[in-house]
Amino acid sequence: MKRSRTRTLLLQVLLVGLLVGELSVVRDAVRWQRRPRPQTIDPQSLDRETAGDIRRLWRTAFDGGGGDDWQRLAECYAVYGRFPEALETCRQARLMLRAGDRLQPWRSSYWEGLILDRLGRPRQAIEAFVHALEVAPPTQRPTLWHLVGRNRLRLEEVREAEVAFEQAGDLRVSRYERVRIMVRTGRAREAIPILDKLLSETPDCFQLHHWKARAAEAIGDREMAQAHDLLVQRTSRSLPTDLVVEHLLAEAERFGFWGRLADARRMLERRDVGGAIVGLRRLVGEEAHPAATRLLASALFEAGQFAEAREMLGRLRGQAAMGPLDWLLTGDVLDGLGSEHREAAIEAWERSLRLRPTEAARTRLSRVRRRPGSL
Repeated sequence: MKRSRTRTLLLQVLLVGLLVGELSVVRDAVRWQRRPRPQTIDPQSLDRETAGDIRRLWRTAFDGGGGDDWQRLAECYAVYGRFPEALETCRQARLMLRAGDRLQPWRSSYWEGLILDRLGRPRQAIEAFVHALEVAPPTQRPTLWHLVGRNRLRLEEVREAEVAFEQAGDLRVSRYERVRIMVRTGRAREAIPILDKLLSETPDCFQLHHWKARAAEAIGDREMAQAHDLLVQRTSRSLPTDLVVEHLLAEAERFGFWGRLADARRMLERRDVGGAIVGLRRLVGEEAHPAATRLLASALFEAGQFAEAREMLGRLRGQAAMGPLDWLLTGDVLDGLGSEHREAAIEAWERSLRLRPTEAARTRLSRVRRRPGSL
């Protein structure tokens, strides 16, 4: 009798355990069905490294991730140009905040504004930036005011844009935008002191000389206008005027292909040439991005692996991606291969010099022509 009662109790315990397990499975299934799913994109359109990062970030966000995880996925989407998916994911990130998350409200709104800016929705972008301004730390406010002004200009709200640029204070690009507005609205004399201050900071910026010439024309100073028009032709530095693009390019180094490329650059800066080469070889496939091929060629040259460096530069030529610095490096590589490649090295350096006259190219040509037995 006791044995029968014991078996019955054991059976009851087992049945209760099975029922609890089944209820747990059902509860989890319902919870996951109700849980928001992040926006997805087709990974086939991306390189291997970026697609891998996005898959990992997506899974982390979906598998119980909080606001930080969703925001990180949104930012990755944005820097790789997937703006509609980035927008929805960014907005969802604020709804997924939990204790311990580090996502700051201003940062989420700031990214939403950046994404809306790239989607060509200036009115909504302004709303997002203004919301960010309400809670942003003082160090971030000048950039946010500039972005408000940028989108006001897109809406042709010139006066409101100028006010926003004024709020940005000493931010260089905002002062530049104020100058352009002043010259275009017949206030060239107001623009000239601001231009003079900007030119004292960056005298080799061709845009500033252009607007100084236009301001001088507007006040009838032909001599000043001609002088600065001449300086436009003699200067080559460009003032970065699109802060949205600049920000996205900088943030791209946190993810995927551009992140691995940034890692390789940091290794080269630390003189870890071998580590950089290993990482770059993983990036350089059959259809490698010229940036990876170029950096690998440079690293191979640093390591004295001239034959493989020459091969990488040959791939750049095949991609029609050769610039003046690439021809300079080609000459260096050929020179490293020995005297039998000297003529080809000189031709490469001369081509670099024709594309962009630099002291580096002149020095190499001067040095090689002074060698015994050289031309």
